[in-house]
Amino acid sequence: MIEASDFPKYYHYTKKILVGDESLLEKTIMRYTSFQSLDDIAQNKFFVRERKTFDDLRERGIRQKSIHSDRLWFVGEPIPEQILQLDNKIDYSYQLFTSCWTMHEHENALMWKAFSAEVLLHTTVKLLLDAIDTKDVKLIVCNKVNYEKEHFKGVRLSNEIFEKVPAYKDERELRFYVEFENQPIGDGAFVKLAKPFLTGLTFSPFLKTNNVDDIITKNKIPNNYIVASEIIENYAHT
Repeated sequence: MIEASDFPKYYHYTKKILVGDESLLEKTIMRYTSFQSLDDIAQNKFFVRERKTFDDLRERGIRQKSIHSDRLWFVGEPIPEQILQLDNKIDYSYQLFTSCWTMHEHENALMWKAFSAEVLLHTTVKLLLDAIDTKDVKLIVCNKVNYEKEHFKGVRLSNEIFEKVPAYKDERELRFYVEFENQPIGDGAFVKLAKPFLTGLTFSPFLKTNNVDDIITKNKIPNNYIVASEIIENYAHT
């Protein structure tokens, strides 16, 4: 399991929520996703994926075994207990449930296509965190991702779960990790929502469907929530 003490420099937003820096709370974030996500949000829940299901092999823990740099000091001697504990936490982190967002201020045509997304959700870090019902949650940790070359295992858990190689830097990712009081079994789980959190949404300009108005009606989306795509408007909603 992970604990607040694993993130010593993080801002304690609440007893159960840690944020990398207090300034992140007011940041605008967006998520490229499917219409199913809108259905889930309308039912007061939000889907999170187990980290080990991600496409990137490093994210799933399937990578070249790296050696903690501190171990170079202990060749031929027992590995210190604190290093063993760190490795156990790193191994456990692949079972955490995760939601990934982008900090881009504008939609991105390549990201629309890369994620085959149908809709782009708009909100802020604070609004999303405030909306989560934490009754069944043990800990939520949120921070932006740093993009570094692969290196020896870090001396902190945060180095491992909030770092990706530079090839992904254009994502400008902000990530939420969730550990539940009773960890669900399976590739995904739902976080319960106590209140709305969206500030807007944009429908994909590449949609091949004409039922956007039906989706708006079904999910009771207010007209002022619709943010027109800057790329092209491929749907007839006014």
